[in-house]
Amino acid sequence: MLRDVRLRLDANFFQIDALLLTGKQVIVFEVKNWGGAFEYADGQIVSKKSGKPYKNPREQLNRCVVNLQYLLKTWGFDFEVVGRVVFIDPTFYLYNAPIGLPFLFVPELNEWVKALNRFDGWIGESHRRLGELLVARHCPAKVDYDLLPVYTFKKLKKGMDCQNCGGFGTRVAGQRVRCLECGCEERAETAIVRWAVELQLLFPKVKVTSRLVGDFCDNQFEVRRIQRSLRKHFEQMGTTKGAYFIIRPFAPKITSEMV
Repeated sequence: MLRDVRLRLDANFFQIDALLLTGKQVIVFEVKNWGGAFEYADGQIVSKKSGKPYKNPREQLNRCVVNLQYLLKTWGFDFEVVGRVVFIDPTFYLYNAPIGLPFLFVPELNEWVKALNRFDGWIGESHRRLGELLVARHCPAKVDYDLLPVYTFKKLKKGMDCQNCGGFGTRVAGQRVRCLECGCEERAETAIVRWAVELQLLFPKVKVTSRLVGDFCDNQFEVRRIQRSLRKHFEQMGTTKGAYFIIRPFAPKITSEMV
């Protein structure tokens, strides 16, 4: 399983959330963490709460599948590339979804993974070579900080932005963060980790502490809760009040439990 693979095709780049090599297939995953009730209408996915339409993730998935299939052929591999959009939030529900869409929902995932494990394809030398080639061809996104506007932590708008629409109309609801604008829900722990990653990207030379993440989300969470969440995903340096975390990009793992 490879995650966050960014590949170049001619002068353009495309990003794959997760990629799995099995038998004679390469499975591309487009991972969505949307929560709440949505409706499939005219090829779009519409929030039932706000009525706001969202771009169908199938389009991004199809582009990745077509581009990767072309690259594999160019590299001399004959694997078939297939794709799935994985909705990993258990609160997500899609009304009027047509049969045959390449979508996987939480209630289906365990059976789908079990069926995948029963597949009797061989994993051999060609899989190893392809895996190594994909890692070698990965192109990390680069940020040209000279082109960014001047900003300081003090002047940044603080609050809990929605991971779906980017709005700040969010509220903490128990173990979740709910957006009042688009209806999207996100696990509180996942949101805290996401904000820590965003904070480190904005200020790469700053040591990220639990208190700093708390200030970043306008102190909507207790420092202890933030610390517990960060400890699960990142390495903590020090144990005193000056403790900070080594922040690395976070992406949900596709497992049989998630999944």
